[in-house]
Amino acid sequence: MKKFTILMLICFLSVSFYRGHFGQTLLEPVPNAKIYYVDRQLHRLIPVECYTGSDNAQKSAQKMLDELILGQDSNSEILRTIPPIQNGLSARIENRTAIVDISDELAAAHTVSPDNERLTIYQIVNSLTSIDGIDCVKFTIGGKTSKKFVGFVNMSEIFTPNYCL
Repeated sequence: MKKFTILMLICFLSVSFYRGHFGQTLLEPVPNAKIYYVDRQLHRLIPVECYTGSDNAQKSAQKMLDELILGQDSNSEILRTIPPIQNGLSARIENRTAIVDISDELAAAHTVSPDNERLTIYQIVNSLTSIDGIDCVKFTIGGKTSKKFVGFVNMSEIFTPNYCL
């Protein structure tokens, strides 16, 4: 009985050391992507590590888009640029490209501003390309390829991340 107690104590101390030394256990979610939010002054994108809950790029992409729509209104450092319209963004993955459909309703509700439009686009692009299995993003509006989102950026292009924003 004494040996069993000592063995259990050693196991407990080993696990405690492992948690304290490495900062997490195997049961805690590990960030596997970054979600980008727009700073309050509309100057740059702020990356925040996130856990998408899936190794599937399709599921991770949709979860991330839903999070972008949900926004971070409680954080005073972050400005919402994507209107909070449920199902306003959807994604499918084809050949490592995320094809993001912006609903007509979300496009109509978006602020007409070159800075807001550019930051919204790269907020989505940088976030989705942080997911393993996604290299670039193509946009459709209302299910159709469109030249313009709200009037400033050519949406018929394929977008790659821009970390200079």
